[in-house]
Amino acid sequence: RGAGGRLADASPVPRPARPTPTIARTIVDLLVRVAERGCTFECERHPEGAALEMRRVAIAVAHTDQKLLLRALCDAAGLSDVIVNTTNQLQGLEFDLTIGWHPLAGLARADEFHLEAGRLCVMCTRHRHACIVVGRRSDRELLEGVAPAIPVYPGAYDSDAPQGWDVHRDVAEALRPAIVELSGSSAAA
Repeated sequence: RGAGGRLADASPVPRPARPTPTIARTIVDLLVRVAERGCTFECERHPEGAALEMRRVAIAVAHTDQKLLLRALCDAAGLSDVIVNTTNQLQGLEFDLTIGWHPLAGLARADEFHLEAGRLCVMCTRHRHACIVVGRRSDRELLEGVAPAIPVYPGAYDSDAPQGWDVHRDVAEALRPAIVELSGSSAAA
């Protein structure tokens, strides 16, 4: 109860979209295939080639509930060595392979949290050899639409959303030639 015996405002706080099991399963299925194929790579550290170790693979997500779902699925698939964490926690780290759960994946509308440019940038820059971004076909459709109406006049609202919108559109356009539609799913890698 609030002051004076009145009930305090208990309006629900808007929550982000719940993790999509389809995207999580797609990510884990991709990793199982990578592990089964015994991928190798060559670089200045390994000029003769080296096997990809699952402990050098990371999955980057925007939300803790996505992380928890993926951790459980990875463990069940025998991929316990794979690092699963939010982009905030992966900042500054480096992996041989990174798989990113696109922040806009499956959203009906883009909001400030999901448009924050740094989140997508971390997902796309934590790898040495390969990066896979997993999203939905609808993510491209969302970005081809009109940017969200967020007040951005001087002094009224400090928002990175307009820049984030542009970054997301630029990244989507840069990745367009590499899009792989997955059969039987609305997910795309």
